[in-house]
Amino acid sequence: MNRNILVLGRTGSGKTTLARVLTGERVKADSTPAPLPESQVLQTLTKAYKYGSVLFKYNVLDTVGFSDLDRNNASIMAEIYDMARTSFVSFHHVFYVVKLGRIDDQIVREIKEVTRFFGSRITLVFTHCPSSVSVTPYLDGLARYVPELIVVTKNRGNYVGVDLLNEQELALQKIAEYISRKQQTNAIAVNKVTFGRVVMEERKMMGILFCLVALLLVVIIIL
Repeated sequence: MNRNILVLGRTGSGKTTLARVLTGERVKADSTPAPLPESQVLQTLTKAYKYGSVLFKYNVLDTVGFSDLDRNNASIMAEIYDMARTSFVSFHHVFYVVKLGRIDDQIVREIKEVTRFFGSRITLVFTHCPSSVSVTPYLDGLARYVPELIVVTKNRGNYVGVDLLNEQELALQKIAEYISRKQQTNAIAVNKVTFGRVVMEERKMMGILFCLVALLLVVIIIL
């Protein structure tokens, strides 16, 4: 089962750690992932992972983190979206990574920005969330600021909590179970973001418009 996953999140949320864990790397608690180069907004990581009888192949696209002091969030999001949209890659899941903890204004702004580009199809992945901790109180807290998104997220079950440093194997299992559940319930159609198809439709419409303009000019010349 091939799954293309776009990973978004603020710097320090565990975004790159999630990408590394999904692609087979064992991350130590005291390790710090190297950030993407300033000129790079996407990095593709690929790994096969077997869960039960299902063999997953994750194609994970890690991205530059939000709240980078040298970059504007809006410009980062626009660049990621534009590159993803024109890459002709179909993303089965858009993971927005949030570090479980205090909700601040910046997190709310970032979630709204991501939602503006990708809509309610995003999946919230809460890091620093051991199996003994529930994410429900955090979701309820976010509901005060982005109620439409959280209602959809809770109703569709578009969230998962993981502890990437202390429960890595369990985190992999939770992600695999989540993806399997979406596949089995046909919810994958809701989460799939096909940027390439959108671009092709845009180009087709531009081609039709060009032909109509050319035809109109010919008619004007004849008359």
